[in-house]
Amino acid sequence: MRLINTSTLSLHDFTLAKTPPYAILSHTWGSNETTFQEISKPPRQRVASKGYAKIEKTCELAREDGLEFAWVDTCCIDKSSSAELTESINSMFQWYEAAAVCYVALEDLPPDVAPGDGFPKCRWLKSDFVDIIGTVTGVPVSLLMGGCGVKTFSVAERMSWAASRQTTRREDMGYCLLGIFDVNMPLIYGEGIKAFRRLQEEIVKHNNDMTIFAWERPSQQCSRLGLFAHSPQAFAGSAGIVPFSDDFLDFSVSNKGLFRPGDSVQRIASVKRSDHPDGDTVRYLINLGIRRDVEGAEGGIYLRKIGPNLFHRDSAL
Repeated sequence: MRLINTSTLSLHDFTLAKTPPYAILSHTWGSNETTFQEISKPPRQRVASKGYAKIEKTCELAREDGLEFAWVDTCCIDKSSSAELTESINSMFQWYEAAAVCYVALEDLPPDVAPGDGFPKCRWLKSDFVDIIGTVTGVPVSLLMGGCGVKTFSVAERMSWAASRQTTRREDMGYCLLGIFDVNMPLIYGEGIKAFRRLQEEIVKHNNDMTIFAWERPSQQCSRLGLFAHSPQAFAGSAGIVPFSDDFLDFSVSNKGLFRPGDSVQRIASVKRSDHPDGDTVRYLINLGIRRDVEGAEGGIYLRKIGPNLFHRDSAL
């Protein structure tokens, strides 16, 4: 891990086992950010910019808090190295979690606007106003305050937190969620929305929480759906979903789709719909979890039988 000396603004390398206490900056990228190549120059050769001023302020605050080192993603990662970039993105959640203190730069929050009015319009937020942040992002206050761990919440609910998130590159919509689900995977810039599918596949390998399938189709899609969602936006309505207490049966994903053992059939019930686009048809419902926000309400997905023990997901509700 590479850290900035808060007094000299020079870079130092540390192994994770010997990393000293450090401050970390949370912010959104703007123009003229200071890169690894720029900060590696002697101080008098560095270009004064808005990005460099942000680093200087971070180091100033860290010194006031008695910290000798700080980490800022714009300059502490050599993005010209694909191997280093991959390692950094896969480790990012851990680095933020291990920091002694996290500072937040809100460049788009006007100084004369009340937090309740200004925060919902900010691209980034600040922990001092946790109730407002919880309302804006959908992330439970109990998690923001450190009262519980991220694994306390279902896969579907964690996905819902990113439903309104925007990233510059489509691949980062998947990569930015690696830490939240405690998974790792190679970065392949250029793969587009496939990155989010690979993320879901990795989650399934490590977690048998069936709520990963508790997403809703975008209105422009056809009635036949794939196994996985195309983006976190499909989970916008999945906040508050928790798995059934006995819903941790083994299941797997193959090139044919989702496989569940025969002892899970008790959760499937036939449903007959006369308003289906194809006319009368028998459909099946597989329940995935229970909604906390609606007492007793169960969440699930509809299936249509297309062969012996073979179903596809049906979106016509």
